[in-house]
Amino acid sequence: MANTSKTAPTRTRRTTPREKPAAAKTAAAAVQDAEHLAISIPFAGDLQLPRPDQLAYYAGVGTLVALGILEWPAALVLGVGHVLLTQQHNRAVQQFGEALEES
Repeated sequence: MANTSKTAPTRTRRTTPREKPAAAKTAAAAVQDAEHLAISIPFAGDLQLPRPDQLAYYAGVGTLVALGILEWPAALVLGVGHVLLTQQHNRAVQQFGEALEES
């Protein structure tokens, strides 16, 4: 005996990621390549922000403090240590570049 029950055909929708406009790609690349971000605040002047990856680190540590997972003294030590490590890394890279230029 043949199976006469019919099933509805299934439709599959192919999803393609949306392409960013060229201006958005250029702006995103400029932000990623920027050493520092500056925000102009009226009556206060320019506010210098760290690079996006460093800003994400500080935001993550701040979120951990806000959720009570990390105590503020430990967050302070992490922040200061990160700043010192970043400055030391920048100095080491600069000295390495100068040594390469001399040779």
